[in-house]
Amino acid sequence: MTTKFKVVDNGDLTINLTLLYILLRKGALLRGPFLYLDVQPTDIEKLLNEVLNSSGPKIPTVNFCPHDEPIRIYDVDDVLGQLCLEVYRYFNDRCLACAIKVYSILSENWLVSEELLIKIFEKIIKYELPAEFNNGSIVVTTCPTNYEDASKLIPGAYVDGINMLKNFIREVLS
Repeated sequence: MTTKFKVVDNGDLTINLTLLYILLRKGALLRGPFLYLDVQPTDIEKLLNEVLNSSGPKIPTVNFCPHDEPIRIYDVDDVLGQLCLEVYRYFNDRCLACAIKVYSILSENWLVSEELLIKIFEKIIKYELPAEFNNGSIVVTTCPTNYEDASKLIPGAYVDGINMLKNFIREVLS
């Protein structure tokens, strides 16, 4: 029996990225704002407990919000522009972020396949790039996950993250 879960509401995920990644690896399908999974309703609680208690890889997330406004980088004519809808530098130019548009809020439809989402998540884990889901985009950043570590970066350090993001994107697209 197929069970349906609403996973997107107003462009934001109703579950965390790690849970989405694990459910996709278990064969879930994405249709509109819903995720479909072949599981008996009586087994849902067991599955969710298994997933939540998994010791497997997790999607790192940023645990702070910088006060400064991100500055969009408009001249993205290399590999970054092949996957990133937008690229930003922020936190006094310490960090770089890439917004990968994966869901259309207007048409309530996924813009990428389940396979590509899994690949994006696998590369996020490999490169230890913190990520979040925002307005239909997976935002991947070079910023450390906590404020203390991020504040140790010198202004202008976002430049060091450019090559890391380029390598991440090359592997996603290969």
